[in-house]
Amino acid sequence: HPLHIRPPFQQPSSKSSLFTELSAAPSILCDPSKSRISVQVKTDEHGMNDNSWTFFDDTGHVISSREVGTFDNEAIQEDDVCVPRCTNVTFKFYDLSGDGLEGYFLLT
Repeated sequence: HPLHIRPPFQQPSSKSSLFTELSAAPSILCDPSKSRISVQVKTDEHGMNDNSWTFFDDTGHVISSREVGTFDNEAIQEDDVCVPRCTNVTFKFYDLSGDGLEGYFLLT
């Protein structure tokens, strides 16, 4: 099932060390009408040819994506995405082979 994020995106009140580490040095700054979401993915041995993700707005238009072939195998990759504050956002993670991700994805 897709993860639905409802704006405005708010940071947790008690920050874990992982959250602090991810948010310490954002790779992008968003304009005031948008919120930054960090996407961290740890891939398995098939990540390069298997995994992708997409953010959609509430009308189904793609806000941002990372395509198959842009991940390294067995590695942690991080991306920052600016999403509109005044819309519902859907995140979808894809595993093309359907064998499951022997890693994780994390949104902060």
